[in-house]
Amino acid sequence: PLSLVVLSDGSFLISIGGQQEAHPSPHAGRVLHLSPEGKLMGIFAEGLRNGYLAKIGSTDRIIATDQQGNWVPSTPMHSIKQGGFYGFVPGTDQDRAPANVPLWVPHRWAQSGIDLVTVEDSRLGGLSPSILMVDFYQPRLLKILGGFATPLVQAAALPLPITFEVPLLKGEINPRDGQAYFTGMQIWSAIAPRLEGLSRLRALTPTDNMPTEATAYREGVLLQFSQPLDAPDALDPANYRATAWSYRRTEAYGSGQYRSNGDPGVDQWPIHTVLLDDSHTTVFLAIPDMTETPQLEIQYRREGGDWQPVFFTVNTLPSLAAERTA
Repeated sequence: PLSLVVLSDGSFLISIGGQQEAHPSPHAGRVLHLSPEGKLMGIFAEGLRNGYLAKIGSTDRIIATDQQGNWVPSTPMHSIKQGGFYGFVPGTDQDRAPANVPLWVPHRWAQSGIDLVTVEDSRLGGLSPSILMVDFYQPRLLKILGGFATPLVQAAALPLPITFEVPLLKGEINPRDGQAYFTGMQIWSAIAPRLEGLSRLRALTPTDNMPTEATAYREGVLLQFSQPLDAPDALDPANYRATAWSYRRTEAYGSGQYRSNGDPGVDQWPIHTVLLDDSHTTVFLAIPDMTETPQLEIQYRREGGDWQPVFFTVNTLPSLAAERTA
């Protein structure tokens, strides 16, 4: 078993690794449902290559991260539903289409997604509310925005500028102090300098300069911040970049990046206009001809000249005008 969560009725969900060679399991790649006393109740979901389960807060809503490899083109966050299939073909005996993925993260930014941690405690400052994706390899965290939506159709993620010395395997929020704790050890090729340890992440300020909302609309992309932006820089289209691409699920390991016409590469999406609200905390990037895409990368130039990426999976395009009018 790779992970275990406890449901509100006392039963359990466990994920079994899909990569089985020397010691194959009949339940490889599956999520199993166990009764409180440990009796197998059934197969809950299938098709995870290296799936790690988590609950969204105190609810019974299940999410999971998986790892790039055969049939898994990049690093996903899944919304796990009973009876669902999540793309790893050897992890099922039924031929069917995989469920839509609410979020893909480029492999270069999350090479080994291994846990998801819900942050709802305001004592973690600008990280609340969000979901943190734990990457073992770097090791690093990515802040996921939009992950609390019901239903969970799509989300966005941004890497946090935090360096850990310990290879991260598991994280939890301590209810006593509201801080995040992460533990781990070297089990394969993480680039952390330490072999093992326990790390604490705490907020030094109540807000930060990272986005608190990132949403794709038919008319473009909205980024909201908790701190005001500098108006001249925020309104300059040269301080933003938008690229999009798709992946291919195949038996090969991972996937390249593909343009909308099927050629290798990425599509450059022009940013027509930049709008800033009166509070200078919300910026809207007007992008013509927005379309659904597995991967949209928005980069914006931060103070000091560094570029910050935000990664979107766009499965649907609601109208910003209709939403704001409502």
